[in-house]
Amino acid sequence: MNNQPQSMNNQPQNVNRNVSPPPPRLTSEQIIYQKVQELSKKVDRLESVLSNVRIMARESRSGNVFFWGNQEKFGRKEYEWYVAQHYWNGLSRFPNLKNPRRLGEKLLWLKLHYMHPLMDVITDKYRVKDYISEKIGQDYIIPLLGVWNNVWDIDFESLPPQFVLKNNNWAGGRWGIHIVKDKSRINRDVVLWDMLDWMQDWKDGFYFAAIEARRRPVVFAEKYMEEERDGDGLKDYKFLCFHGEPKLFWVDKDRSTGHKRNFYDMDGNLLPVKLTYPNFVDEGLPERYDEMLTLARKLSAPFPHMRVDFYEVNGRVYFGEFTPHTDAGLLNFTPDEWDYKLGEYLNLGLCEPEFLVDYPAAYNPPPYRGDTPQ
Repeated sequence: MNNQPQSMNNQPQNVNRNVSPPPPRLTSEQIIYQKVQELSKKVDRLESVLSNVRIMARESRSGNVFFWGNQEKFGRKEYEWYVAQHYWNGLSRFPNLKNPRRLGEKLLWLKLHYMHPLMDVITDKYRVKDYISEKIGQDYIIPLLGVWNNVWDIDFESLPPQFVLKNNNWAGGRWGIHIVKDKSRINRDVVLWDMLDWMQDWKDGFYFAAIEARRRPVVFAEKYMEEERDGDGLKDYKFLCFHGEPKLFWVDKDRSTGHKRNFYDMDGNLLPVKLTYPNFVDEGLPERYDEMLTLARKLSAPFPHMRVDFYEVNGRVYFGEFTPHTDAGLLNFTPDEWDYKLGEYLNLGLCEPEFLVDYPAAYNPPPYRGDTPQ
């Protein structure tokens, strides 16, 4: 009798050939990618919530809702209180509005008492395009892809994979703008909520400009601009002009990855000053610097102070924006002496008397009363 165990090859095989094979195992890189995508969506939703919480807290603290709901009842002292408490909240110091010496204080004074008739046009980020086209030519305008009076009308399907979505009535920076690098990956609900939120006429009240833009808010899309030689985004060249003459400029770079900022004099020398962001290694003047300088002089000529911004994209200059009150006057220079140095360039006594008002009421502001500081 053969007691040897039966060979494994002779054992019956119970194989169900109708069972689908197991799905291929994901590599560790694929698993990580999936997790990152899930986390990214959660972060987008959380960022939207936190952003609106911050805005609500800011509006509550600064009195924007109350102020802009009752501004027709207010006079000069209420407007002065409004800008003074904003200044205090931002810099923990009280502004001298009677005898301003700092650039920031003088910008607050302009905000309260200077209403050039062009201010509505140049601070409306959509309608300023016609003004720029008339003054220096259409070639300097970033191409427009669409404009809508209501966020619900935004035609995402007609837009290219990359574009920039803006409100016309916001100050800029990270507010009032969505830079879309991949349309297929955006959360449209978040974008619509942000654009609708930013369109409210009281949201940007502290800037006192763009009155017409707040009356007629729109959303518009521009072409996404990218420098072929620089994968970190566009550099932003901002010229600080006083009475039609640029006195210095700063350059912003890496805004989405680690914002940096350098200041230069008009000869391109790096200046020992910081504002909000750290410096970066000097990279020299832009290729079209002289062209920017000429345009800055021309565009700033009607105003006692104006910041004029440009981009240089693949060898061409494009207009960025006008800013009559840089950082809303909340300037925190390092070292602090630069606030006074730049303030010396702005002579408030040269403001045209016909454009001075006692306070910047939206309708029929009263004429200015009192002496004009220098």
